[in-house]
Amino acid sequence: MNSKFFLLLPILVLVFGGCIRTNEDNVSFDTLKVPKDFNWSTISNVEVNVNIVTPSSVPIQQLENMPLDIYDDSGNRLARKSIKNGAAKFQIQIPASIEAYFVVFPATNEYVRISKGNAIEQVTLRLERIVQTRSTEITVLSETFPIAGRSNYPGWIVQGGDVNEVGGNDPGNFAPRINTDISHVWGNSQSQRLLRTPAMSLCESFTVSFRRRIHANTGAFTELYLMPASGSEVSPRVLLGTFNFTAINTWYNEELTFNLAALGVEPGEYRLGWATFNTSAGNSSRRLWIDNVVVNSFICIEDTDGDGVPDQYDEFPDDPNAASTTYLSGSGYIYNCFEDLWPSKGDYDFNDMVVASRTFINYNANNQAVSGGSELILRCLSGSLKNGLGVQFLHGTTKAALPNNTVTNFTNIRGLPGLQGEASNAATLFTNVFAAQERYYANDGEGPDATALDTFRFTFQIANSTLPIQPDFFIFIDQDRSHEVHAPGFPPTGLANSALFNTKDDRSETGQWYTTFNGLPFGLKIWVATGNPEAAPVFKHSLSKVRISDAYPQIIPWAQSGGITNTNWYLSPVTGSVYQGL
Repeated sequence: MNSKFFLLLPILVLVFGGCIRTNEDNVSFDTLKVPKDFNWSTISNVEVNVNIVTPSSVPIQQLENMPLDIYDDSGNRLARKSIKNGAAKFQIQIPASIEAYFVVFPATNEYVRISKGNAIEQVTLRLERIVQTRSTEITVLSETFPIAGRSNYPGWIVQGGDVNEVGGNDPGNFAPRINTDISHVWGNSQSQRLLRTPAMSLCESFTVSFRRRIHANTGAFTELYLMPASGSEVSPRVLLGTFNFTAINTWYNEELTFNLAALGVEPGEYRLGWATFNTSAGNSSRRLWIDNVVVNSFICIEDTDGDGVPDQYDEFPDDPNAASTTYLSGSGYIYNCFEDLWPSKGDYDFNDMVVASRTFINYNANNQAVSGGSELILRCLSGSLKNGLGVQFLHGTTKAALPNNTVTNFTNIRGLPGLQGEASNAATLFTNVFAAQERYYANDGEGPDATALDTFRFTFQIANSTLPIQPDFFIFIDQDRSHEVHAPGFPPTGLANSALFNTKDDRSETGQWYTTFNGLPFGLKIWVATGNPEAAPVFKHSLSKVRISDAYPQIIPWAQSGGITNTNWYLSPVTGSVYQGL
């Protein structure tokens, strides 16, 4: 789903991770102190409000329902929305290691670069590369016509034709005219000749401009016709205009705009044709010259499901209720790593259960979330307790509760023997991780290794919400659904036992849930890129009883800085301290 965006201009290679600091003071994970409200997240939630400015010749309504994308600086698409009234609003998750991202208009590949930093971004995208979105031009250039022999016509020239209403039906030919006072133009020199353009796709409306000239017969007139691209020029044929010649050997310039609906014509493939007649006798005049023909028209857009989004940009072209998909973790996975002794501190190896998750949301043409799903990969199971796994869906930027029944109808499509929906946008995925495994493995250096990782998938429905949505995966201890453990900052569900807060080592408070007195976590959510959204994740969790600060020493200065420095700490493990298997 994450298509690649190749920038049209070179981009300097960004150095990920910012300033690299070391743990010069030999601070341990026990003595580490972090800034208040530090959320231990390697992801930033960002709201991006985009306003689009078009050239003066392009009405903003022309962009309605066209897509607007956000890409990271590796060319991975992070999100897609439909343009509404010249604007689009995104709520996205940006990995800490990314220094910049791009708002892209895929119809022209025009973009604006945004340096990561603000939680709310106001962005203006100025489109300059296009004259008309979804337009086509056909230009009849007189200088391209052959001279010698007047027979080697360009392949796109249609010869012959008959209006069939002025007496006679000789199709004949037309040829380039060469006079001393006129450059190469297209003209007819015999009766009953119709000059025709190449076939063109017309949709909604079109504008035609050309110049015309008559060699003789003052008072003659020219008729302009719209006719099918193939088959008879007679039926159906629509007269678009009649133009008088008040003087001979004089160029007249014309520019006309037509609406297909007003003409009673369906969108499709057509040609334009000209014929010249005497005003009195109705016979064809001689030496009509037509030159510099330009036709601008909307291309007929395929929209199979009728949702307003062109098929070429609609990821669900046969479904009017869905138009695009956004993977909340972009091109990577979120690693959900837990300690299972909460409210007591554990050994800080964060491998009692490690679940890599990838969640997608489907949006309709009105940018409302309508459905989604998650893939879960059980990476490590170092604990001995029969822990369960749950999920709740929260507001994507504030972590506040969503309105009741925003996320419902959880459906198991692979694994998850205990999946059951709960009240208030949550679900129990399984109650006993050992029972959920197809074959027991630990992947911690002490227990058995996996020959294949257990993967679970489920889907859900969303009540056409425009709110940002993010999942919070959590564990509950030893099959006790009320004994929940979340990453810091994520609130408990309505089934959690509130009596456990602020006991033993827990010092939770509203907004800073599941942390110790010095701000240490009981769970981590770590974003890891894969480079390929279909590839396996690459984060290597700690071996059993190896503290994460021993396996990844850069986590200490990262946490001390409040997440500003050492943002790629999770990519630099100490040799021999992390699991190297699947």
